[in-house]
Amino acid sequence: MIPMRITNLSGQSVFRSALKSKGSILILALWSLCLLSAFAVILNYQIRQALVLASRIDQKDKMRWIAAAGVAKVMAELKHSPAQTYDYLADPWSNNPAAFRDIPVGDGEFTLEYFYPDTYSAVAQAGYGCVDEERKLNINQVEPEVLTRFFRVVLSVDESLAQELAACIVDWRDADSQLSIPTGSAEYFYYSSLPFSYPAKNADFEVLEELLLVKGFSENVFEKIKDYVTIYGSGRVNINTTTQVILFALGLDEDLAAKIILYRMGPDGLGQTPDDNVFVSQSEIVPKLSQFYAFSSAQIDQLNRIVSQYIAVGSNNFLIKSTAKLSGKNTLTVFSVVNRDGKVLYWREN
Repeated sequence: MIPMRITNLSGQSVFRSALKSKGSILILALWSLCLLSAFAVILNYQIRQALVLASRIDQKDKMRWIAAAGVAKVMAELKHSPAQTYDYLADPWSNNPAAFRDIPVGDGEFTLEYFYPDTYSAVAQAGYGCVDEERKLNINQVEPEVLTRFFRVVLSVDESLAQELAACIVDWRDADSQLSIPTGSAEYFYYSSLPFSYPAKNADFEVLEELLLVKGFSENVFEKIKDYVTIYGSGRVNINTTTQVILFALGLDEDLAAKIILYRMGPDGLGQTPDDNVFVSQSEIVPKLSQFYAFSSAQIDQLNRIVSQYIAVGSNNFLIKSTAKLSGKNTLTVFSVVNRDGKVLYWREN
């Protein structure tokens, strides 16, 4: 009887071991299935993310080419515009909605739109095309007294603070390490003592955003002045395209500056229209204005001095803001500065 029991116990033990073995295999199989399922979910998510990323990259590439097409269109317009020694706001490059607004390219479109505010009139000049840089003050060229008048108007600050801001620009760009005014400006000592220090450049500005490195020029200040200043061109201002603010900053009194703007607008009193008056040469500016307005001898002298020192009638550098759009809300904007010869001087994508 004892051997039989031993046999029975042994058989039960083998049976139980087999059951345990099968159970372990089943549990292992279930765990493997769970892990594989989780891996599949993760892999599927990663693949979907990669596809989304690839789609976004593809869309961005498309928008980049569409925006670049807008830049190329302006460059072609500038290159093939009629040969003339002057430029004004009624020129096709300045405001031409048919050529620069919602222009289809492939499965997208581009628009070249700008707003250029004038502090005195409180009216933003809007157009479809590009903005000539010669309507602005060249901060690499302009004298401190011009900058001082400009800051007084655009930033609504007093004479003292305006002088300090002007001096900070001059001391950033000049080659020496001496302060141009006794207090309020900045040179090497100021910039080297900042928590994140850097040297004063003592050379020309190379990009406009460099102003953000200069003492006194916060992002808020930069936003207020950026549409009025440039680093391109000879330093002369195009009287046919500039604003009343810039004319005042150059040294004209408010009455003279206002009359020049009114004269440019022509009979309809609107800018950027076919009946706009235009100055085709420097020599005719004073005679033409004198035919329309009665100036004092002091104003004539002032006008002659400003024209000879600061004024031009043509432009050679142009800012282009080309915004590309695909279906939906996907957009990309290219900011570019080009010259009339077709050379790209600046390129930034946003």
